[in-house]
Amino acid sequence: MLHTISSLLTRQIAAHGIHRCAAMTAVAVPMLFATAQAQSQSLEGVIRQALLDYPGIKAVNAGVMGAKADIDRANGALMPTLSLNASANKIKDSDADQKAMATPWLTWSVPLNGRVRADIQRTESAAKVADAKLQVTRDDIALQAAEAWLAVVRGQQMVQLAQQNVAEHNAILGDIQKIVAVDAGRSLDLAQAQVRSDAAQTNLTQRQAELKQAQEKLARFTPDARQSAAFGRYPQLPKAVPADSQQALSAMTSPALAQAQAQFEEAQARVQSAKALHNPTLDLSLGRQHLGAIAGAKTVATATFSLPLYQGGQVDAGVRSAVAQATAAQDTLAETELVVKERVRLAYADLASAQARLSLAAQQRTSGSKLVSGYKEQFRLARRSLLDLLNIQSEYASYQQAEALAQHDVKAAEYRITAALGQLARSYSAQ
Repeated sequence: MLHTISSLLTRQIAAHGIHRCAAMTAVAVPMLFATAQAQSQSLEGVIRQALLDYPGIKAVNAGVMGAKADIDRANGALMPTLSLNASANKIKDSDADQKAMATPWLTWSVPLNGRVRADIQRTESAAKVADAKLQVTRDDIALQAAEAWLAVVRGQQMVQLAQQNVAEHNAILGDIQKIVAVDAGRSLDLAQAQVRSDAAQTNLTQRQAELKQAQEKLARFTPDARQSAAFGRYPQLPKAVPADSQQALSAMTSPALAQAQAQFEEAQARVQSAKALHNPTLDLSLGRQHLGAIAGAKTVATATFSLPLYQGGQVDAGVRSAVAQATAAQDTLAETELVVKERVRLAYADLASAQARLSLAAQQRTSGSKLVSGYKEQFRLARRSLLDLLNIQSEYASYQQAEALAQHDVKAAEYRITAALGQLARSYSAQ
C-alpha cells in the first residue's frame, strides 16, 4: 500500500509541475502585455500631471497670484491719485439757473511716516509665505501620488504571491484527495489540507481588497489607475537620496522651513505697520475749482497735516497684538526646524529598518524555497507528515510576503526622505 501511495504521489507531483508551469506561463504572458501598456503611464507622468492640474495646487497657486497682486496694491500707495469731483446745485424758490461743476483733484499722500513702506514689506513677506506654501503643497501632493503608486505596485505583488500560495495549497489538497480515494484512513489529512486551502483563499481575498483600495487612492491622481492590470517594478527616483541623515540635513532646502521663516518676517513687518500708525500724515492736493461767476475757476492747492494724539488705545493695543503674533511666529519657526529635522531622521530610520528587513527576508525566502522542495520530496517518501508540509508552505508564503513588503517600505522611505528635503516635486518638474 505504501508503495502504491508513493507511486501515486510521484505521478501527481510530476503532473503538478507541468500544470504549474503552464499556469505560470498563462499568467506571465498577459502580464507582459499589461506591463507594456502600463509603462505608457509612468509615475513621473502622473506626478507631473498632478503638479499641473491637481485642484489643491491650483488653489494655492491662486493664493500666490493674489499675494503678488497685493504687493502691487501696496506699491500703488506711493503714487499720487487723480479724481474728478462733480456737483450740481439749485437755490430753492429762485429763478437762478442750476449750476453744475466738475473739479479735478490731484492728491498725494507723502510717504514720510513709514506706513507705506511697512505695508510694502508686509506684502512682500506675505508673498514669500504664499510661495513657500505652494512648494510645500507641491511636495505633499507629489508624495501622495508616489505613495499611492507604490501601494498599487505592492498590492499587485501581494496578490500574485497570494495566488501562488493558493495554487500550492490547492495542489496539496488535490494530492490528498487522490490519496484518500485509495486510503480512506487519511480523511483527517484531507480536512487539514482543506482548512489550509481555505485560509490561503481568504488571504487572497484580503489582498485583492487591499489592491482595490490602493487603486482607488491612485485614481485621485490618474484616471488610468483602475484600467491598468500591472504597473511593473518599483520606479526609481530621479535623484538618489543622500547616504545618511547628517549629509541630507546639511544640504536641506525645506519649503516648510522657508514658509515658517517667511511667516516670521511677515509678523515682524506687521509690527512695523502697527507702530507706523503713531506717525503723522501729510497729504498734498491740487485742484481746479469753480468759485462762482465773479471769481471764475481757480487753481486750489491744499496741504493737510495730521498728528495722532489720542485714539483710545487702539494703536497701542494693535502694536501689542502684532508683537505677540511675531513672538508666536518665531516660536513656530523654531518648532518647524525641529519637526523638519525629526521627519528626515525618522525617514532614514525607516529606510535602515526596511533595508535590514529586506536583506533578512530575501535570505528567508531563498532558504524557504529549498525547504519546501525538500519537504515535498520527503513527504513523497513518507518521511514527512502532511502537517509538516503545510506548515513549511505557509511559512514560505510569509517569507515571500515579508520580502515584498520590505521592498515597498524601502522605496516609500526613499520618497519620504526626498519630500522631507523639499526636493521631490522639484526633481520631477526640473526634468
